[in-house]
Amino acid sequence: MAQKKKDWNGLMSGFKASDLVFLDESGFNTDMTRRFAYSLSGSRAVNSALLSKPKNTTILSSIQLNGTLHYTTFSGGTTVDHFRQYLEDILPPHLNDDSVLSMDNMKSYHAKAVKELLDSSGIRYIYLPPYSPMTGKLALPTLIALCSIALGRPTVSTLAVLGEISISGTILKVDELANSLQVCLDSGAKKVLLPITSAADLGSVPPELVGSFILIFYSSAEDAVFKALGVE
Repeated sequence: MAQKKKDWNGLMSGFKASDLVFLDESGFNTDMTRRFAYSLSGSRAVNSALLSKPKNTTILSSIQLNGTLHYTTFSGGTTVDHFRQYLEDILPPHLNDDSVLSMDNMKSYHAKAVKELLDSSGIRYIYLPPYSPMTGKLALPTLIALCSIALGRPTVSTLAVLGEISISGTILKVDELANSLQVCLDSGAKKVLLPITSAADLGSVPPELVGSFILIFYSSAEDAVFKALGVE
């Protein structure tokens, strides 16, 4: 396994970053109902919610260095037919002769029909090495962008989102917090959505930089999505 990861790293180093197209899927349930309420101390918390019939939805998307997303959504999980349709109708117009499609080892991605389609179309592709937890991270801004697209709901104005989530669902601290906040400031952000795990690192950030934002903390990916989309 270690050798396969080493070989994969060597293979990836031979490609230009601008030619790489990373593909993955994200499944979620559209139940956005709040199940908790807050109240003043000593008073009962009361909440209400509209009746809804949530469904499981999948977003299949690819992303490139320039931030371009090419996606499709459908009910249920990713089948071979779903993936074939994406490869036939959605992705090809955005590829060129130098493009390299990078995928994980989901069963549908390895189907014989899928490989035959990729080979016949001339699309270059590679798979991640088996069990790659260090590459199994998703940037929260990407997750929030996908949810915003699927739900047709814009994100909060002038909001910047920092943080990553691991494949196991763990919220990761922001590396180089001061530099990340400076980038947010330079981009015109007024609010920053930040993982609660990074709160302790704010002491290492210049006070004037911290004071430039309204800081909003999240404790989970779900919490981040709710707050970024302004769902009360």
